[in-house]
Amino acid sequence: MRTYPKSSFTVVLAALLFLGALSLTTGVPVPHNQSYSMSVWLGSNIRKTGARTSGQIRTPSQIFVFIDENAISIDNGTFGVHEASVANNFWNPPANRHSKGCNLSFADGHVEHWKWTGPYLNGHNEKFGADDTHTQRPDPDVNPAAMLYSKRTDPDLMRLANAVPVP
Repeated sequence: MRTYPKSSFTVVLAALLFLGALSLTTGVPVPHNQSYSMSVWLGSNIRKTGARTSGQIRTPSQIFVFIDENAISIDNGTFGVHEASVANNFWNPPANRHSKGCNLSFADGHVEHWKWTGPYLNGHNEKFGADDTHTQRPDPDVNPAAMLYSKRTDPDLMRLANAVPVP
């Protein structure tokens, strides 16, 4: 696991967001203007529980803010996974285009690369390849990867579920 200093992350993410470098346009008719999504548990109008301010995050070094989302499920700018006590599915699968893993930023400002090791997430990412959004998601209003079920024994699901703030 690589960890990057807070200052580097802040500068790079801000530059990428303002320059539009976080764009993904792999397929039609579902245009994507980002591949990083924010945790639904952090101030989202979709999820009413969770942290609303940074002061409500008890362990900022363990709570992810942004995650690289699989292109097939990009729809609303948020990434959802249940908290560990009830985790049984991914609302959106994270991407695996970087050595079967993706980058996450955390509430304290550091960034980590997480490699996926379990069969469920790797299987979902193989099924919903980022290079084929046209045939896999012909209707932009229907997310075929929503609510992908897993098991509580899946190490990837539980790792992500433990990285959201407890409501």
